[in-house]
Amino acid sequence: MLRFVIVTELHQLPMESQKRIFAIPKRTAVDVHFTLKNPEWFKESERPLDRFDGLIGRPNDGLTITNEDFGGITRPFVAATLSTGTDHLQLDGLDNVRVISSRNGNADSVAKWTIDMASELRRNYRSHAQVAARGSWHQSHRVRQDEHASYPALLDDQTWVALGAGKQLESLVPSLCDNRVKRIVVYDYKANRNRLQDCLSQIDSRLHGEITDIAAPSFSKSIEPSNGKVAHWVRTQLSIRPNRETEIFSTSAWPGCYAHTADFLSVHLPYKKSTHGFVSRKVIEKLPPTACVLVASRGDIADEQAIVEQYDSGRLLGVAADTVVQEAERQKDSKLSPLWSYYRRANEIGEPHNVIVTPHIAGTSASDTNKIVDDVASQIERAITQLVNVNN
Repeated sequence: MLRFVIVTELHQLPMESQKRIFAIPKRTAVDVHFTLKNPEWFKESERPLDRFDGLIGRPNDGLTITNEDFGGITRPFVAATLSTGTDHLQLDGLDNVRVISSRNGNADSVAKWTIDMASELRRNYRSHAQVAARGSWHQSHRVRQDEHASYPALLDDQTWVALGAGKQLESLVPSLCDNRVKRIVVYDYKANRNRLQDCLSQIDSRLHGEITDIAAPSFSKSIEPSNGKVAHWVRTQLSIRPNRETEIFSTSAWPGCYAHTADFLSVHLPYKKSTHGFVSRKVIEKLPPTACVLVASRGDIADEQAIVEQYDSGRLLGVAADTVVQEAERQKDSKLSPLWSYYRRANEIGEPHNVIVTPHIAGTSASDTNKIVDDVASQIERAITQLVNVNN
């Protein structure tokens, strides 16, 4: 018999997702026993995983699992998260542990959130509405009469810099093309033709034959001025009906090398040691004052204090974030997040602003959750079959 511990509040999941999890033993025809525990049990227990072969959890529970929690366990083990991110599973060098997460369950929804927020920031209706709501009718330093002429409500002819190369980008880039973005720069630490080609196939299928021509991807190298490293660039150009073109770059260069060209900077990177603080103060300070920053991944990746200071001094047009620093999310305390604190304070005093903070809801609809759980459950079923074969 295999034993799995489920360390999450299952009642918070849609009923369809709950049923899918408990259908795992029946679908594998393997004797699998599930034990339900809450996150506090895991935090308070010593060697909590000793008598289990697998764990199922969610990052929403504020649970971080590290090598120490395995306490020398060497048998095959399955660590599954009902999520697309694995930043709460900080496991390094454990060859016996198979980490499972959803590969693309909420990518489309996160892409939609990103596009919606970008359009909202460009329109800047929020600032106008707040002024009127206070009974005022004047032009503040954040509500200029010519804004709509200077910053089009749609995304036509804009330059979009996207940091990340995963499933979110495969959904976002076609949407950017559909919204007539002129130039797209995707940070990809690999920056190779194959990954760009995969992205192009997604664009082609999403735009339903509107692409009339795709230029062959060209490859080049450059030296980064900041550290002397070699940066790779892959470039292609799409011709799209009716009579418009979009230029796409995939690059491994440090974002500071091209941040000064961005009308939008969106963050879609997974949280790892290597990405902590990746969108640094140096990157933020290189953005033009007409730029908008959108954070769709973990908040600790971007320097919130730098973003707030740049915006508050008039050197950014707008900011939208679906996440804030992880400690603030875990403790539900806005004081731990400079961005959340700024947003809350500005709303309390009625200060006109162009900042939007949403409580990590970009990809958490019931349909998204069901997709994620179904994807993870299917992977768990395959892993269980492999565990049985190994044990036999």
